[in-house]
Amino acid sequence: MIYIIYPIDETTEFLLEIPRRIVEKHGEKSIEVIKMLPSEESYKEVFQAIEKIPSGSVVIFMGHGQEDKLWGAENESFIKQSFVSKSQSKVFSEKFIFLLSCNSNDFIKGTFRFSKAISSIGFGNLPTEKSEIENSKRLKEQGVNEETINKFKESIIELVSDSFCHMIHNKLTFSQLGNSFLLRLNKKISQVILDDTKSKDNRILADLLFQMKSEIVFI
Repeated sequence: MIYIIYPIDETTEFLLEIPRRIVEKHGEKSIEVIKMLPSEESYKEVFQAIEKIPSGSVVIFMGHGQEDKLWGAENESFIKQSFVSKSQSKVFSEKFIFLLSCNSNDFIKGTFRFSKAISSIGFGNLPTEKSEIENSKRLKEQGVNEETINKFKESIIELVSDSFCHMIHNKLTFSQLGNSFLLRLNKKISQVILDDTKSKDNRILADLLFQMKSEIVFI
């Protein structure tokens, strides 16, 4: 069983396509999606739900993050709050964790010994919002636009869902999942570079994917 933790947030709603694809291929018994509502009560309930997840399970967190915390759910009337801080990272003890969130690479590097997670995979910057382009000089200089961001989001969905489907089908270990993901990412980068017939922005997308690869952390 794979457990997916998803704090409800309209900016990350596209990530729900990942569990949808997994269920489509392997059925509802293959995963359990735990959705967090934008309320303090739901924050507590989901945290407690993670604590009850059996040791040795794979946990995917799909949401926002930064180097010292993972963020919870939000909406127009409830501003997101810290969900898992460094000091709370023991909630992942004896579990395999895949943190699909920005700067989760630094989060797991800073908490791995303390959290006592069995193994972890984290990422660097994952620009998936138009506002991130507007607030980043580097992204503007790269030529990243809304079309590039949309293609990057599609790539994330494809890479993550296909990797976990492959894991389930072939009964891979978490380490093998990491290798499978990296292999798919390398192939995706090559494919985007070689396929210059669809968009002149393919090289920019390839740069984002290469950055994603360079910032992945496996511990």
